[in-house]
Amino acid sequence: MQTIMKGLFMLLLAAIVLGKVQAQTIVKNKLLDVYQIDFAHYAEKQEGINYTPEYLEAYETSQRLITAGKLPFTIYAHADYGYQVERSIDTTIGIMQYRADKFMRIHGKTALMLGFKDLSGHDFYYASEAITDSNKVYAVITLTDDTMTVAGYSCRLAVVSYSSTAVRYGDTKMDMELWYAPGLPAFYGSGFDYLQKIPGAALFIVYDTGHNIRLGYKAKTVLKQKKPLSFFELPEGTEIIYPVKGPPMR
Repeated sequence: MQTIMKGLFMLLLAAIVLGKVQAQTIVKNKLLDVYQIDFAHYAEKQEGINYTPEYLEAYETSQRLITAGKLPFTIYAHADYGYQVERSIDTTIGIMQYRADKFMRIHGKTALMLGFKDLSGHDFYYASEAITDSNKVYAVITLTDDTMTVAGYSCRLAVVSYSSTAVRYGDTKMDMELWYAPGLPAFYGSGFDYLQKIPGAALFIVYDTGHNIRLGYKAKTVLKQKKPLSFFELPEGTEIIYPVKGPPMR
């Protein structure tokens, strides 16, 4: 009898384990509506003006990348998950976003676990909100009713104005225009901390340098597709590294 009971117990345990594995497999294979957004460089300048070498070089570099068809990054956007692929001349770095404010910076077989505060150096406020700490560099976001169609999607204009000079372009206070699609899931991450309060996916990002040159990124294509939940998981064999300060995320 004892042997029979032990055998039944082992069968029950195996069934439970198998059920958990099957359930996990079902979750991983769950298909999500994901928007793949490929961004191209954008550059424009006002003609008939003598530009400083610094800004003219930035403009010409962007123009060369545009002509060469180089895509600086791709966003895979979902309401609860996100994946940002950054590209440079010699490397590709992934930024995986999930649970709204937790990030992993992936480089090769290593993933650095980050919180949103690790990506953001500024505070952001809507124009209607009170500034809680004016001693820090902050930015005010103004949502407007202006519209534009970008990559086939109707977008609205948000203007981001920083409180300080020397935020990005040296001696000039920088403002940005963000054309966002309210119908697409918002994203933000490394290099895009200012998007945290934009109510939709930013498809056209323009930096006004204040020197009659405007630089930025514009969505070239937006493709809606089905992706399994496992698409947003770390590749097998990736080593997770936690920041020095603070306990591991749970």
